[in-house]
Amino acid sequence: MRILLLSDTHNDTNRIDTILEQCGKIDQVIHCGDVERDCEYMSYVAPPLLPICSVSGNNEWYTEKPYFTTLTFEGIRFYITHGHQERVKRDFSGLVYQAKKNDCQVALFGHTHKRTDETTNGIRIINPGSVCYPGCSYAILTVENGNLSVEFFDI
Repeated sequence: MRILLLSDTHNDTNRIDTILEQCGKIDQVIHCGDVERDCEYMSYVAPPLLPICSVSGNNEWYTEKPYFTTLTFEGIRFYITHGHQERVKRDFSGLVYQAKKNDCQVALFGHTHKRTDETTNGIRIINPGSVCYPGCSYAILTVENGNLSVEFFDI
């Protein structure tokens, strides 16, 4: 299974188009917040019936999207959040706490605009970076036979 992981797109639909052209066949999109409207845009330009999961970020003021959600792929449970409520700009302790509280092995987040792939207190923490600035990046998660690999891409 190939999962497109995005965050902090901030209405940059040109780069979203570029990503969808670059990334090849994907089975799922996960957007870690900022900005929800971009997921609506993706639902029009992405392949039909492509599942898109998104959460609210700190720039979503009038939304009904949750601040976090969980998904399971091939036995790996993912905690998905933007990260501002877990205060990820300070440290990852809140993120790790929430992932463990929700019985997740992996935490996906955004907010810092910095690529991250590390393990802290037994929780793998992954941030694709920001689509718009600085660095302009995204990630592809591959889940196969209960294993997770991550590859980062520049736009």
